[in-house]
Amino acid sequence: MLNNKVAIFITCVLILGAFSCAENRLNESTSDEHKLTELNLEAVATAANENSTDTIPKTIIVDGFEIPVLSSLPNLKPGWLWETDGPIIISRKPDTFLDETPLVGSKVFMDIVIFNGTLIPVESDFNVDIFFDEQKIYSITFEGPTPPAGFRVSADILSELIDSFNVTSGEHVLKLHIDPENSIEESDESDNLFEKPFIWLEDEVRFQAKTKYTNDELKKILSSVPELMRSNLSVLSEGQALDVEQVINIADAGIFMLTGASILDQRIRIQILSRQDYVNRLETTFNDLFALNDGTDFLALARERDFQKKYSLGKKDRLNGMVDVMVDGSNDFDVVISTLV
Repeated sequence: MLNNKVAIFITCVLILGAFSCAENRLNESTSDEHKLTELNLEAVATAANENSTDTIPKTIIVDGFEIPVLSSLPNLKPGWLWETDGPIIISRKPDTFLDETPLVGSKVFMDIVIFNGTLIPVESDFNVDIFFDEQKIYSITFEGPTPPAGFRVSADILSELIDSFNVTSGEHVLKLHIDPENSIEESDESDNLFEKPFIWLEDEVRFQAKTKYTNDELKKILSSVPELMRSNLSVLSEGQALDVEQVINIADAGIFMLTGASILDQRIRIQILSRQDYVNRLETTFNDLFALNDGTDFLALARERDFQKKYSLGKKDRLNGMVDVMVDGSNDFDVVISTLV
């Protein structure tokens, strides 16, 4: 039997964890006076620009909140379809859209996924260059228009070409360059490059069984909890840091006790971040939401962004084709573990 106090603690933090992450408050009822229309934003942008040498400011202040100025340009960027890997996918079978470890001497199938991360369509063709270990090997042309928030996919390509390279075992890097000729004017030209390492193996790795813990293994993992609770240090802070992997393992052991399943076997990315990295991730998340909104909800988004920066302990999103859980590691152990689970 596990130590009862540890078991009770894990149960409690699981319950408390449900209340730890800030709720998404974007569904609150919003009066018309708090909604921003596209016309409002253009007018404010013009006023903000009267005494500026810049063409258009990137952000403006409305009711004390910083919001972006609506862009009239599209933005092509690396894309992830839900529950797939990407934007570069290598598999040993066609029609998978999930990465598999490539084997020396065996064929691979490559998928490329591009996303237009705005509400502005791309009206013309564009190219994507593909590199293998920094050498350009191919160029894809995506023909015709790309709709707002639309994906462009090229599936199961380059099998014969990559096979002809006689790829050796070890790490190799695949890279894509979107619109290398800059034929498409975009709102952000900085996200057109993406690279991803793959390791070619000589022999196939045996299928890894699902994670299971014995009682002895659970005891060992959870044995440190009482001391961690007593000291209750910040998980990540300047000058000190707990073992992040240990904290995640404790949370997983607690979840396994109650559910019989491990989160390590699921398509879930778990990260405990420094305070600055956590805030940066929130900023990136909301920038993507702004880019896919017509301006009507800009003020509500800005309020929610600033609220989460100030008060949230953790956030769960869909990101890069999977569930993404991030936790602010600058908080004490008890807060981080309850937020995580």
